[in-house]
Amino acid sequence: LASASKDGVPMLRHGETGDWYGSFQGHKGAVWSCVLNEPALLCATGSADFTARVWDACTGTQLHEFSHPHIVRSTNFSHKSNKLATGCHDKTIRLYDLGAPDAAPETLPPVEAAVRSMAWLQDDNILVCVSNDKTGINVFDMRTKTLAQTIPTAAPVTSIDVTFDQQYMTTAEGRTA
Repeated sequence: LASASKDGVPMLRHGETGDWYGSFQGHKGAVWSCVLNEPALLCATGSADFTARVWDACTGTQLHEFSHPHIVRSTNFSHKSNKLATGCHDKTIRLYDLGAPDAAPETLPPVEAAVRSMAWLQDDNILVCVSNDKTGINVFDMRTKTLAQTIPTAAPVTSIDVTFDQQYMTTAEGRTA
C-alpha cells in the first residue's frame, strides 16, 4: 500500500497489516498522488512542489524527477508500456517514457480544469481522467492522443479507479455539506 501525505512524505505500508515499510523522502510540498506499478517495484508520486517523482519501491531511492509548471495532482503507471501519466493543475496530462526519462514528455490536449484523477484502460489504449469541479469523465484514445468522448456524470468526479482485470471503472462523485 502506497499512501500520499500532506506532510510531503509518502509512505509504503504492508497491504494486509498496515505495518510501515518505509517513506519516500524528497518532496517539498504536500503529496497528492502516490501509486505503485503492477509488480509493485516502482512508486510514482505527484506533489504541490510542482514535481512528479518515480521511486524504487524496494529501496526508497528516487529514480526520476519530472518538473511541472504547477501542482501535480495525479500520477498513474501504464499497464503494458513503460509510461507514466501525470495530471497537473495547468490542465495538462503529460506522458513520460520511463525508458527515456530525459526525453520531453508527450502531452494530451488540455482539459477544462485541473486534472484530479486518471486511469488506464484497454491495454493502455484508453486513458480516462476527471477534472476539479467539472462533471464528466474525459476518455482519451491513446493511439491518436485525442479526446474521444466525455462520459456525462451527475456531479463532479473526485476519484476514478479501474479494477485489476480492467472490466469495471469506479468513481466517487458529488459533494457533502
